[in-house]
Amino acid sequence: MAKEHSMDISSKVDKGELKNAIYQVEKEIGNRFDFKGVFTEIKDEGSQITITSDSDNRCESIFEVLIAKVVKRGLAPTSLKKGDSKSVGGNKTKLEISVNDTLDMESAKKIVALIKKSKTKVTPSIQGDSVRVKGKSIDDLQQIIAEVKAMDLELPLVFDNFK
Repeated sequence: MAKEHSMDISSKVDKGELKNAIYQVEKEIGNRFDFKGVFTEIKDEGSQITITSDSDNRCESIFEVLIAKVVKRGLAPTSLKKGDSKSVGGNKTKLEISVNDTLDMESAKKIVALIKKSKTKVTPSIQGDSVRVKGKSIDDLQQIIAEVKAMDLELPLVFDNFK
């Protein structure tokens, strides 16, 4: 009797590591010479990060530092999606960054279509914000992991519940 194996493909961001990265950015900005005496603020609002500073260039610099710190903490840079910068009152610029921490339905459908096209003997199914893949061979599941990673989705994919 063959045992069936399964895994879940989802998109998750470690919130603790993200908070640590934001804290490191605040520390670095406080120590940098080009930001001395300049108003800068970074707010973590769960699924969104807001950077407020004196100019558009400074917001971009802070975003680049944030990406560097996120990568250093082991998070995927695709977990952050930069929005447009907006001018707010008092000669300040605000940059909103959304945190990609869920697998949307469109991406899940792309993953399922890729799996079905691969002709491996596995069964994909969408379950909420994850894709469950079942198969009799662990090698087939590992092949699916390699193919999904090669898709280059703009999401931080996590392959968990590997049984």
